[in-house]
Amino acid sequence: MEKSFDDFISSLSDEDICNIADINQELANVRNTSAVENLFGNQIAVSSYLISLNLLRYYHEWLNA
Repeated sequence: MEKSFDDFISSLSDEDICNIADINQELANVRNTSAVENLFGNQIAVSSYLISLNLLRYYHEWLNA
């Protein structure tokens, strides 16, 4: 049976969403440095990437459940 993405999205709890958005110490390290290469745009990119990666992990686990 094929699972739909909409079913997956509706299966996410508030706690799941908080866990997905918890983008760990890596982003905190970028945010807490004054290095020129870590400008605001890079912080947004890192945040977006890590949130997407966490969401994909949840989706993969859901597909295999």
